[in-house]
Amino acid sequence: MDPEKRAKRESLRIIISESVMVIAIIAVVAVLALIVSGYWISSDFKGERQGMLQVSSVPTGATVAIDGESAIFQRTNISKVLSSGEHEIVLTKDEYDSWSKTINVREGLLYRLHYPRLFLLDREKKTVYDTVGATFATISPNRKRVLLANDTTAWTLLNLDSDNLEPKTLDVSKLFSSVSLADGAISGVTTTLQAAQIAKDAQVKQLVIGHFSARYIDESGLLEEAKSVFPNTLLAHEDLSILVND
Repeated sequence: MDPEKRAKRESLRIIISESVMVIAIIAVVAVLALIVSGYWISSDFKGERQGMLQVSSVPTGATVAIDGESAIFQRTNISKVLSSGEHEIVLTKDEYDSWSKTINVREGLLYRLHYPRLFLLDREKKTVYDTVGATFATISPNRKRVLLANDTTAWTLLNLDSDNLEPKTLDVSKLFSSVSLADGAISGVTTTLQAAQIAKDAQVKQLVIGHFSARYIDESGLLEEAKSVFPNTLLAHEDLSILVND
């Protein structure tokens, strides 16, 4: 065979081989990018963008049923790719109550269920913490902490991840007014006094105080406190109108 033809044929073979490899790599990268973005092939062989579900529970090891279907290895903690739309999630575990929730999975997004807690079927009722005196409660975004507020400056933080709740006392005396919250006044500089002092130092004509904490049922004490430093003070309220002159 002519050496020149042989060299051309070899070069053509190399070019074709390398082109196929490049195309294959680009195709793999494109498929992986689509999968990471939430695209998947549905049961009817149609491409659709899906979302992902992460499920954990206390205790762990609960069976996870999605839309009535479960699998042997489908237990908390798991991650599962789901089609967008509503899905019913049911957690079950021997000797425990079941837990269920209907969720709305959005395409390309991650839906986390990190707060399910299962309770024993055969359980005894007992008091784990006395909330007498609490005026309101709020829970943390991850559902693992509860803050109990009361009429004093010693609030309580409970850890729901612990069997004994690990109550922790928080001093909130610096967060609110020095107006009496219980039987006596609370010492220390406060935001109300600071506002009044700033108004006085700036020699403004009038001070309007707003954005009150929900813990104050009667804000008149705030007004009296501010007026003790800056007499020309008003409390903001709905529909309040103030004429501002040049």
